Amino acid sequence: IYEHYKLSLGLDAFCYRANEFNKMFHEGVVSILDSIDHGICIFGYDFYKDYKEKLEKLKEKGLKRDPPVWILPESMFLD
Repeated sequence: IYEHYKLSLGLDAFCYRANEFNKMFHEGVVSILDSIDHGICIFGYDFYKDYKEKLEKLKEKGLKRDPPVWILPESMFLD
């Protein structure tokens, strides 16, 4: 993967089923939120894009990054 994408930075691969990822996203798991906020998607762009949009909407509701943690809004759901 490093050679194919000419990566000079570290690589973290997250291998979760969609329902597992969704659960962790709504729980505010730091590595999941960081991957959407700062990551580069190399496969499954539509899936990534949906969560990127959700993350931006949650930021409007008060979600913010205060390294190394995220400060969560009252609810991580967009209802």
